[in-house]
Amino acid sequence: MDWFEVDQWNTISYGDYHEPTSNADAFGLSVNEVESVGDVFNLEMCNQWFAQHAETVWIDQLEDFLSFVDGTDVLTPEQHRFYKRLKRGVPEFSELRAWVKHLPDEWSADFVLRCADWLSQTPCDSSQEGWCASHFPVYSAMNFFEWKDRQFLKELGVVIIEGEHPGSSYYAAELRNDIELANAVLEKNACDYRFRRVE
Repeated sequence: MDWFEVDQWNTISYGDYHEPTSNADAFGLSVNEVESVGDVFNLEMCNQWFAQHAETVWIDQLEDFLSFVDGTDVLTPEQHRFYKRLKRGVPEFSELRAWVKHLPDEWSADFVLRCADWLSQTPCDSSQEGWCASHFPVYSAMNFFEWKDRQFLKELGVVIIEGEHPGSSYYAAELRNDIELANAVLEKNACDYRFRRVE
């Protein structure tokens, strides 16, 4: 039986927590989670810390690639037009999808590999500003519950908080029901985890 702990502010944290050794471990991902451009896009949309890393990779690689473009004639006219536009100003990260679409295969593969490197990095490196190891039990719980059915979460009384909280950025799952009631719902649904109160 797994346990989720609920503190005095009703914040839920993962009770059977172990210190993560990599970002993949910390966020419940596989080290093989990113193997294609599509994988980069999917993870970038649902993990803000991976998105920060991918943006850094994109900016670094863009500078290298624009230098490469200046000295090559192997690109298509469409690719040249795209890169000429990029050189007129610092592009937005929202242009990442269009940029990767125009990459030659070897550059696209390098982009994916450099993004995937984040999965094996030690948590709380410079790619995760404002994040520290003590947050991971809370994040683990939030990550667990945010993928559950919304009607089930409503019955449990679990609310996902994603946004600013007075004094800090606050991301967490909170239990708004009594623990006894929530545990009764879990038992009724044959779930193999329960809530317990901690001070």
